[in-house]
Amino acid sequence: MKERMRGKILKGGKIMAAIITPDKTLDVRGIACSLVMMKTKQTLDGMEAGKVLEVITTDECTEYDIPAWVSRT
Repeated sequence: MKERMRGKILKGGKIMAAIITPDKTLDVRGIACSLVMMKTKQTLDGMEAGKVLEVITTDECTEYDIPAWVSRT
């Protein structure tokens, strides 16, 4: 299973990072945003709470759409 590094730069230049191992990967490269969102929701509906889904996409809108959608649900 692949590991991903996720982090952010804090005040003073300190870096806070964590290694995240996805429980499932959804490859939707080449698919338009609305279908990406639908497939993401379907996949998440089949996963237990607290599990990590990695979404691989070439659609630029999903960089903003998925975090916005997740924050509202």
